[in-house]
Amino acid sequence: NIINEDYSFKHLDLKDGMRGLSVYAIAQDTSDRLWYSSTIGISNYSAKSGHFKHFDTRHGLINLEYNYGAVFNRGDSILFGSSKGFTGVNFDNVVKDQIAPIVRMTDIHKLNEVMVFDTSLSQLKSLTFDYDDQLVSFDYVGLNYRAPNSTRYKYRLLGFDKEWIDAGKARRATYTNLPQGNFTLQIIAGNTDDIWSEPYELEVIMNPAPWNTWWAYLCYAVFIALFLLAYSRQLNKKLVIEQQQKLNLTQQVIAKTKDYQNKNVELEYANKQLENAAIIDKLTGVKSRRYLDIYIDQASQLINQIHQNILPVQRSILPRLYILMVEIGEIDKVSNSQLINFTDLLLYSRNQDDIVIRWSDDTFAIIGYEKANNVSDLAIGLLNRSSAVFKEDIAMTMAYSFYPFNREQPIDITWDQISVMIELGLQLVRNDDSVSWVGLCAPKVQPFNYVNVMQHSNLTELKETIEIKQG
Repeated sequence: NIINEDYSFKHLDLKDGMRGLSVYAIAQDTSDRLWYSSTIGISNYSAKSGHFKHFDTRHGLINLEYNYGAVFNRGDSILFGSSKGFTGVNFDNVVKDQIAPIVRMTDIHKLNEVMVFDTSLSQLKSLTFDYDDQLVSFDYVGLNYRAPNSTRYKYRLLGFDKEWIDAGKARRATYTNLPQGNFTLQIIAGNTDDIWSEPYELEVIMNPAPWNTWWAYLCYAVFIALFLLAYSRQLNKKLVIEQQQKLNLTQQVIAKTKDYQNKNVELEYANKQLENAAIIDKLTGVKSRRYLDIYIDQASQLINQIHQNILPVQRSILPRLYILMVEIGEIDKVSNSQLINFTDLLLYSRNQDDIVIRWSDDTFAIIGYEKANNVSDLAIGLLNRSSAVFKEDIAMTMAYSFYPFNREQPIDITWDQISVMIELGLQLVRNDDSVSWVGLCAPKVQPFNYVNVMQHSNLTELKETIEIKQG
């Protein structure tokens, strides 16, 4: 509708049904059909159906060539001007083509090859294809003697196509890979007045593949039945064998269980001996470093939980674990009897609940809970009594510290870091002839920087960051 600006454009040419591309005059009738004149007669186009209808001398025209722009719309008719006068078109009196084209089959192709039949195609009612005929085509024609070029076609294969296929002016229907079954090919033809013929019908049968036939399925069923029967027998035989094996195995397990129960006591006794050998030093009889790892892991977890669950002001009243390391100089000059005597000295000097550990070949450690100045008193006592065990040329150095080391941040310094700090203390004592032992008691400044402490090379520097006792 141009007034409402509701319109669109469509380009029409020969492929849409025009006879020529020259249009001399054009007008619209009351049914919205477009009438136009050309050099080959008069034609109309219906926008609703999308089809052209052409008129020439067979329809009563006295001339086929009309003049450019010579048209007049009278409302109920249209006048077109030619060199021989006017031609009037009365819309209501236009004779319609009432006869529909008759459909006939012209050729049938299989794999693009024309099929030959004993009878004519007009008498052919049924056609059978094999399963490997993957491409079949049907050529047809609509007998329309008035306007053969305007004949249009539709076709469908009942049982395969759901709707009619509009073939336009094409005169071939092609199908590929049709499934097995019975189908009916229907073809209809229509003229320019949209009058369609009765369907031409041809029964099409697609034979199944040999493996899809009823006797093939019967063979499949027999094979499956025989297979299931054989499998069932084999399964039953296997179950009988398995039951016998289970019975034999049960008897063997009972016999082995009795044998293992008899040997279990021996194994438990052997395991206890191996465990004691792993955590006890063979020479001195005190606990080994492996026992310390187990003890410290449990003790440190308990202390960490206690310190994390109390107020900071209460942490100062809680006891700490201490570790005192005693290093014997020139261990290669010390005899085994002297080491045993020194071990007895450590066991005698410690508190009853303290643990003596063989830290390494030349180092022993005493671990216990802090009580006032018990650690420094222990170091002084050991220093005074060591002369009774070693000669004067055997030096002994000691260093100790506590866990947790920093009461303000109990978990910042681990037990392993504290042991490394004690070893640093032993090294600084060895380098200072005026000192025999040193105690690393607590941080002097907060926050405590462990990395900076490990870079100190003498006790003077160490005293700047840590509270120290020495003797």
